[in-house]
Amino acid sequence: MSTAPSLLIDLAGVARLAGVQRPVASMWRSRFAAAPDPFPEPIADEGDRPRFDAEQIADWLARTGHGNNPEARADAAAAATPPDFSFSDASAVAELQALITLQAQIDALDDLSHSEIEKAAADTDAHDQSLRREITAHVARGAPWLTFATGLVDAAYSPVCGVETCQPPPRSIESGGGIRGVTRRRGGRPGCRHDARSCRQQSHRDAGCQRHRVVLGDRNRTR
Repeated sequence: MSTAPSLLIDLAGVARLAGVQRPVASMWRSRFAAAPDPFPEPIADEGDRPRFDAEQIADWLARTGHGNNPEARADAAAAATPPDFSFSDASAVAELQALITLQAQIDALDDLSHSEIEKAAADTDAHDQSLRREITAHVARGAPWLTFATGLVDAAYSPVCGVETCQPPPRSIESGGGIRGVTRRRGGRPGCRHDARSCRQQSHRDAGCQRHRVVLGDRNRTR
């Protein structure tokens, strides 16, 4: 069983979640700091990169009507990350992709015990061709991102797009953390190359990670 971790979002992520330009999010923070319904305060500060509770931000956007995304609450997981997750950690990214891939095969991943998750991975990938070793490593880590993976799939509209959301492009790792891509998903990470509307309307089979491609491809063909 898993409890949902807090998800953090920076101002670039706020802008992507709201469907506005980055300076608009900064303007909201300053202009509405003393408003009757103020812009949420940061809960973490990494130098010049304040990070906010993603749920508080999504609720504020929904209450105030700011931005261009009426589904901000549902999309928040695709704009944020748990506080202990970094996209500059290749092992963490691989584990998250494996969780998303396993989520495509079984329902309610975050309702399973650790031993049940490992068994599901073994049943799905007996020869460790796509995800078993990453799931084993994640369980050894304490399985902290189960709920996040489930929420990310829901927010990205499909498991394939969920994998693409956390797939670093070639030569993209920055020395200071974070990931730079030709396009960047909400929250500063590279994202699914399909926009949200197209993800809702169709199923995409070209998963971003070769190791997980066959599992997601098989799932899509059965739909």
